[in-house]
Amino acid sequence: MFAQQKERIEDYQGIWIAKPYYESFEKTKNALASKKAFAPTGPVGLRINMSEETNGKLSVGLAMLHDHLLRAEVSQYVVQGKDTLYEQGFFSIQLKEQDKNNAFNVYQGPYFGRWSPTKLILKENAVVLQRGGNSDVAVERISYVRIAEKFEKEYQFPNPLYYYMRKSLLTGDFTLKDSTDTTICPKFTIHPDGRMEGYSKLKNKSIYYSTDIYCGPEIIDEVVLIAEEFKDVNPHCAVFVFKKIDEKTIYLYKTYPRTNSSNGDVGAAEQKAPLGKVFYKLLRH
Repeated sequence: MFAQQKERIEDYQGIWIAKPYYESFEKTKNALASKKAFAPTGPVGLRINMSEETNGKLSVGLAMLHDHLLRAEVSQYVVQGKDTLYEQGFFSIQLKEQDKNNAFNVYQGPYFGRWSPTKLILKENAVVLQRGGNSDVAVERISYVRIAEKFEKEYQFPNPLYYYMRKSLLTGDFTLKDSTDTTICPKFTIHPDGRMEGYSKLKNKSIYYSTDIYCGPEIIDEVVLIAEEFKDVNPHCAVFVFKKIDEKTIYLYKTYPRTNSSNGDVGAAEQKAPLGKVFYKLLRH
């Protein structure tokens, strides 16, 4: 019997999204429509970047759908003035511990405790997180799909979910118009890291598509956040309702998302409430 080939983790670099969520979102392109596709606090995205290896220990970035804060896109954390800015989550593996089944023991990082004991397994064209397998915890597996293999020099440590949402919906060149349909920027660019370029009022700001839809009254509108640079733990944000009109047209409304409340007539009234005038129109080139 031949021994199983040992995979090189270097060949698995990139951004990975949990297959159930990926398959759902690729169809819906809508976080609300994909709400039940994956557990809100489960590890929906992974970042494997060999530049995060130190003395044989590799830090793997982790993303979740449900989070009330924007998180810095860094490796583990960065000290900014008097604040320590953490990424959304991470865990570590010891590269020397790769076993004959191409599995690594996962060592806990923030928000990962409920998935312990866990292994990261390299499979052909996939990575897998496997939880449990002892008398206390049944075996559970999550398979991931790679959506990017390389990291840009100026964007080394993407939050996997932020990156995927932008790549799916926002990244590219647009003509930017205002509520009167007047062109205010003929070439407006949204970069993969969320930075916006071309329109002075949005300079040094970044855009985030929100998947934080699991608490409070059920909302009926998608949301993006436009945030200032991370200078502390609470960057100032403006909230916009996001409407994808067609493959080349996005409308942003500076309106709080409407809810589908169960409190009598309130929810019905809110659901019927118009969004008003569009604030920005983005027409993809």
